[in-house]
Amino acid sequence: MKLHLAVDAGGSKTGFVLYGDDFLPRRIFSVGSMRRNTTPQALMDAHINLMLEILQKEGVTSLGTLSGTFFPDCRDALERTFHPDEIVFRNELQPALATALIMGDGTILLAGTGNGIHTCRNKETLCSGGWGAALGDDGSGYDIGRHAFRAIMHAYEEQAPATALTALLCERYGTENPRDAVFSIYAPDAAVSPVTAIASFCPAVGQAAQAGDAVAQSILREAGQALGRQYLHHLHHFGLPTGLPTTVSGSVWKGNPLYAESVLSVILEKIPDFALRPPLVEPVVGSVLCHGFARGIHDPDTLCRIAAAYPKPFLPCFSDGRMPQ
Repeated sequence: MKLHLAVDAGGSKTGFVLYGDDFLPRRIFSVGSMRRNTTPQALMDAHINLMLEILQKEGVTSLGTLSGTFFPDCRDALERTFHPDEIVFRNELQPALATALIMGDGTILLAGTGNGIHTCRNKETLCSGGWGAALGDDGSGYDIGRHAFRAIMHAYEEQAPATALTALLCERYGTENPRDAVFSIYAPDAAVSPVTAIASFCPAVGQAAQAGDAVAQSILREAGQALGRQYLHHLHHFGLPTGLPTTVSGSVWKGNPLYAESVLSVILEKIPDFALRPPLVEPVVGSVLCHGFARGIHDPDTLCRIAAAYPKPFLPCFSDGRMPQ
């Protein structure tokens, strides 16, 4: 039986699924980011070496299909080491749609380290946002983390109200001084890049918001509204119908439901019957489903059975398969 590898390269981590000809998992794992615009070369090299080490410990000597979203350094290392029979690059849109069993036209609301709205229509990909963390990506994990860091800095200098985010950041970096905590992201021996460090603070914003912190709630609310406005502009800009099936992707959706509610509140004001399809699996597994579809598995029940073999994504913003309204 051939072994295949699906890859999902994000701004904070890279996910992998090693699976067989039956499309069922053999190993699911992740390492750090291999994205050049968020990760220094030395860290990328370390993450690549860890990826190869894990696969070799699994006894992998060759690969059938290598597919998914990946960058040249990752692809080259895998090609050089395991000589895949086939390499299929997929943009973020195709696997993300497949997680909700959308195999044709559809839209994703992507909110991870970066963000963007991506639509497949008549085999054409239409994109809004996704300019990268350095230029903003309003509503993304980096944007949320950046606003949280700034709130902590302003509170420390008594320019803004106190926030529970300060204690969470100090706890994260093992210091009592928020200034020291903020400057920890620039340490030469830091395990991740400053962009990744800031984006990965996003879950703490959700934690503080759930505990009632007004500053964290405001950050999440404004971020969600920004993504909602971006979606409405996306539809208008490309002249898209409102009925295209739509799903979500990215780590920000795994946080406080307040973010999701804020996205939805903006959209529902203009499109009262708008609804989202919940993903059944993580985006990296979407590449596995795309591979199965390409091999002739078009029956939704069969695709659902394959999806059921993988862990479900943790998405508290969904309740009984629907977004909060």
